[in-house]
Amino acid sequence: ISGSYFDQTGIVLRSRYRRTNGRVNLEFTASEAVDLRASIGLSHEDNDRVAGDGSLYGVITYTVAESPLMPVRRNTGSFTGPSDGLVYYNPVALAVLNPTEARTLRALGSLEATVRLADRLRLNGRLGFDVLDLRERQWQSPRVEGTYPESAEGVAKSGYSAGNRYVAEGFVEWTPALPGDHNLGLTAGTSAELNDWELNFICGEGFSNEKSNQVRNPARITEYDGTLGEHNLLSVFSRINYSLADRYFFTASLRADGSSRFGPKQRWGFFPAVSAGWLMS
Repeated sequence: ISGSYFDQTGIVLRSRYRRTNGRVNLEFTASEAVDLRASIGLSHEDNDRVAGDGSLYGVITYTVAESPLMPVRRNTGSFTGPSDGLVYYNPVALAVLNPTEARTLRALGSLEATVRLADRLRLNGRLGFDVLDLRERQWQSPRVEGTYPESAEGVAKSGYSAGNRYVAEGFVEWTPALPGDHNLGLTAGTSAELNDWELNFICGEGFSNEKSNQVRNPARITEYDGTLGEHNLLSVFSRINYSLADRYFFTASLRADGSSRFGPKQRWGFFPAVSAGWLMS
């Protein structure tokens, strides 16, 4: 069992990143013939970003470009703006009044089982998953003078992304006893992979109260989008490993993949491979 926590406040006002991780690894021998292994990991991220952290227009660029002689606030306590002589939007107002929050939750896990059917025959099974959930929210305050949200009476944005991946695999391994320096390994199995995702985005403008800045409260919805999808993969595979005196090696494999991403008339692809090796010294 392991875990960690990371918390860092950025040098830019109102920027902060927090991450919490936890992992559990288990191994269990159910009997002389059955071994079980499990691993589960969880992570949660809180990322408080600032306006323009991915473009030329934002807190950092405006701070560098604006004259240091200009005051940040007026005598009344409100933030200064272009009407006070600023060439650009007030970068401190952008940092304080326009929060951008991203929250990520991710789960990774696997479960494996090995069954010894005979002295040289093993059956292996694996299940795995990767589940991701990302939520982002941004508020653009009407109190930042000169910006579009000032005339729009505030702008709120909300985005949601989810992606899931599930994998199941089973295969048999056989290493028959051969005379002399001959070694042979045979593997055959199948696997299935399921993937799905969902994306949603909505933007609203016109808020009567800045404290009610959730995207459900605007006077009008100006943008919205949403989509979802899935794709799946089914595979069958086999492999032969042969060695002589631990010096000469030969491997041959054949894999067939059927994907929902392929065309209806070409669902399957076949991928043979052959290799040979010689250990010179």
